[in-house]
Formats: sequence, structure tokens, C-alpha cells
Amino acid sequence: MKVFLILLLSFSIAKAQKLDTSYKAPTRKENVIVVRSKIDSANTLCVKGDISYEMSLYEEGLSQFISANRIDENNIYILRSIGFGFLKLRKLDSSIFYLNKALQLYKDDKGSLHHLIYCYLYKLDYNKSEHLAESYRAKYPDEGESYYTLLLINRKLLRYEKAIKYAKKAIDLYTREKNNFLGDAYYMLGILYYENKQHEIAKDYFKKAKDFGGVYVDPKYLI
Repeated sequence: MKVFLILLLSFSIAKAQKLDTSYKAPTRKENVIVVRSKIDSANTLCVKGDISYEMSLYEEGLSQFISANRIDENNIYILRSIGFGFLKLRKLDSSIFYLNKALQLYKDDKGSLHHLIYCYLYKLDYNKSEHLAESYRAKYPDEGESYYTLLLINRKLLRYEKAIKYAKKAIDLYTREKNNFLGDAYYMLGILYYENKQHEIAKDYFKKAKDFGGVYVDPKYLI
């Protein structure tokens, strides 16, 4: 009987020990597989989100990036992309929240700073927008976009002389960069001259915008 109890106890311990292995921590290899799986899932969602954004399906793309954020938090690209989606949908407070989260992770994130300029521009907070735009220009003085945002802000503030100066600088740099936004810069310079009652000069830039392509020019500006 004593021998039987010993054997039974030994069997129970062995069985318990075997069951306990089901609670062991994953090995390094198993952890890597799990991490890779999560990263792959987030990357797949990001690719889908990018495609949706390229097709101007901003709600759909935003949904993909929000799902990716649940898997891979504190990812600057994902946070910036969420901020961009909210910006395109004009949900500006939400956009600002996510863009600032990205900048908290990396204060020099170029895309997030750029999108923030437009957030405050659309919120009609021109002082904040101008402050951010000047910071952007200080970091990227040789980019056309640094001056394009400033021309938009100064136009809203009715500072036509400064806006025209920035528009010409943007055109110069966009030309060097072979940037597709060159047509937009021509168009905006035409608008600035038109609003400043310099219609003949404006017409020249509207023609350049039309010739460049990609920008709709109202026929009234070409008469």
C-alpha cells in the first residue's frame, strides 16, 4: 500500500510538472515570431491605408491606420498618418492630437510639423500657423513648401506684398525641385495679383498655371 501511494504521488507530481510547462514563458524565438506577426499585420494595414489615401478615400484609409495603431502604438508613421487623415476630413482637433503625439516621440518629424501648419491655418489661427511655418522654414530653407505655406498664411492676413514675395520664392524652388506643386504656386501668385487689382500680371500667372497642368483655372481669370 505504501509503495502504491509513493507511485501514485510520483505520478501526480510528474503530471503536475508536465501541466506546469503550459504556463512557461515563451522562448525568445517564440516572442520574435509574435512580434513579427504583429508588425506584419500593422504593415499590411498601413499599406492598405496608403492606397486608400492615394485614391482620396480618406475615411477608409483613416480606419486602416487607426487599426494599425491598436497593434503598433507609438509608431510615428502611423500617428502622422492618422493625423493626416483627420486633417483631410477637417476634424482638426483630432488631427492636432495625433500629430502632436508623433512630435512628442520625435520633435523633428517633418511631416507632422507640416500637417500642423495646415491644421491651424484651417482653424483660422493664423498666428499659430505662421509660427509653425516659420519654424518649418528655419529647418528647411531650401524647400519650396516652406514658402508656399507662408504665402497662404500671409494672403489670409492680407499681407499681399509678403505673400507675393513668398509665392515667387516657392516658384523658384519648386522649379528647381521639379515639384508638381509648381502649378499651384503659379495659380496662387495669380490669385494674389488679382486680389491686389493687378489683373494683367495675374493673367500671365494664370496662363502659366494652366499650361503647367493639374490646376483648374476659372476662364474669368484669363479674359
